Amino acid sequence: MSILEELGARLRSTSEELPVRELSGAADRLSQATELLAWVRQESSHPLGVPVLAGAVEHLEHALAALLSARGQVAEYLSVLGLPSESTIVATPRESPVVVAPRPPEPELGPEDGPAPLTRWWSARVDELTGCTGAEAPTGDGAPDSADLLRRVARHAGAGDRARLRAELTRAHVPVGLGLAAITPAALRRLAAETLGHEPRADDLRRLLDVTATRLRELLPNADERTAAVLLGRACAAAPDGTALHPADSAVAGAVLTGLLLRRLGRGPDAVDRYVAPPEKPTRKPPQQPTEPRHV
Repeated sequence: MSILEELGARLRSTSEELPVRELSGAADRLSQATELLAWVRQESSHPLGVPVLAGAVEHLEHALAALLSARGQVAEYLSVLGLPSESTIVATPRESPVVVAPRPPEPELGPEDGPAPLTRWWSARVDELTGCTGAEAPTGDGAPDSADLLRRVARHAGAGDRARLRAELTRAHVPVGLGLAAITPAALRRLAAETLGHEPRADDLRRLLDVTATRLRELLPNADERTAAVLLGRACAAAPDGTALHPADSAVAGAVLTGLLLRRLGRGPDAVDRYVAPPEKPTRKPPQQPTEPRHV
């Protein structure tokens, strides 16, 4: 091998070892985290790190652009030297050459390989709860927002259709799915009040568990038995027992319990809106001014 060929081999090796793939994956995960925190931000008066994450994503994107530019420069240099490059050059909108190196398909990530993307994390947990691990990924559009997803979940939970329940939850975007945990507590509290005939109290928890336990187990066979007790206990203002729930479990089980209580009351899934919406504040009439007696 000549000195020129050895130089070309080292340049190609260095170019392919640039951490383009790692930076691209990190930027994607940070973008997903930013979207999720932005949704949480709507319910809080604190920034919750959204500006910091947005800045980090911008820095990563600049670093990724710099690495791709470096690969492009290496490919151009090899071309000037008359040496073939194993990378593929594509043009950006600015007509500057950028190199996309061929790479093998991305392997499935396990617990030992680092954090999986949020989408995979959500769908894997839904499959675990519903007992559908290994089933085919569903097709079709997911619910556009958490309120619509709750209506869909309530429909399938009321019908006892575990396969369609799993499909609706799996194809929902992660912020939409986790948003169920924010809107179901109010619905559960109001549905519990209608089911009991009075405002739910701590000693009503057992009754609510009894009327939902069987169907909940059929729909979410792998859910922790304490999940329903925690969620319905909050609706009954029962003292918390310190149980920490998986965030996906709170969202999924809360939505399924909502559907089960709707069915018990004979309500359709579209009726869920009245239980989720905040109660209207009574309008206070202005005090009437006393009228002075008229003298004739």
